[in-house]
Amino acid sequence: MIGWLLPIACLVLALLLLFSGFRLMGKFQWLLAWVRGMVGLSLVAAAVVVGVFGYDLLSYRQGAYDQLIGNLSFEQTGSQSYDAFLVDAEGGETRYQLSGEQWQLDARILKWANGIPARPLYRLDRIGGRYMSLEDERNMPKTVYSVAPQSAYIDAWQAVRSNRFLFPFIDALYGSATYLPMADGAIYSISLGPHGLIGRPLNEAATVAMGDW
Repeated sequence: MIGWLLPIACLVLALLLLFSGFRLMGKFQWLLAWVRGMVGLSLVAAAVVVGVFGYDLLSYRQGAYDQLIGNLSFEQTGSQSYDAFLVDAEGGETRYQLSGEQWQLDARILKWANGIPARPLYRLDRIGGRYMSLEDERNMPKTVYSVAPQSAYIDAWQAVRSNRFLFPFIDALYGSATYLPMADGAIYSISLGPHGLIGRPLNEAATVAMGDW
């Protein structure tokens, strides 16, 4: 019988503590206030996330398929070395030093899915050079540059790509222009295609380079 005294005493103490706790809590007004506070903080956090998401979208441009979005010209500076001049749709020009014999330009594309008739958004992402020889490609220095502006804290394109269930009406594509040859004096146009970027020769030097390639 004595062995039951300690468990019974613990049970009585637990009941007293529970009763005292409920009396102190009153009618759970504190719980309702806590829930309201947590919901409010969640809404504020969601507003910040949506705002930063939208801010990152400001770095994208609206386009149309087969629309000219820029051009790219080359000046040879040495063996397997070129200065590439990228002019975007707004006329801004940036120079990149590329190594190799071929170039490629990549873009991030956000387009409406399920047949929604709206123009896609695009942002040029990076430009790089490539060697024709497999041995050179393995051993020679590679040149790849970021073309995109510094991203916000939230990468909108990556968010759409990683959370398809949250964005059922948007597709996030990574589009690349096919590798094309670099040549001294060559100029290419860059346009937006359904699945990426399209590079086309704009002058004789580019046409001859593509013919030889």
